[in-house]
Amino acid sequence: MIGPGSPATEAAVADFAAREGVAVLGARPYAELPGYVQALDLGVIPFRADDPFVQGINPNKVYQYLAGGAPVITTPVLDLEASAPDLQFAATEDEWARAVGVALAATADPGRRRSLARAHDWDALAARMVREIESRLPAA
Repeated sequence: MIGPGSPATEAAVADFAAREGVAVLGARPYAELPGYVQALDLGVIPFRADDPFVQGINPNKVYQYLAGGAPVITTPVLDLEASAPDLQFAATEDEWARAVGVALAATADPGRRRSLARAHDWDALAARMVREIESRLPAA
């Protein structure tokens, strides 16, 4: 885990850090994060699936993991389309276990994962918005 903690999560993070294979690195400079992502076997975004605020979000971290070449498992998100084994949804413990197995058993293809992320690059999104706006403007 990388990132700053908070008093509200300190005990849970400490319990998690005590598990085998878990490293809690704390805050790191943003510019260093792509190097860490490239070394991941899997990116996880474990939101609370039944939280109404989660159901309408589109987490940027999905695209950061994919752009770094890591497969992603996340709580179901309305604006995303699953693309196993690179992007999978899981809401229950059984679904998470299955998705982790699928992701880790798959042949790594960082290029394919980067292609999934590319359509959500800020430049690509801005260009699509400009095209949409211009298509709706009356001809000059």
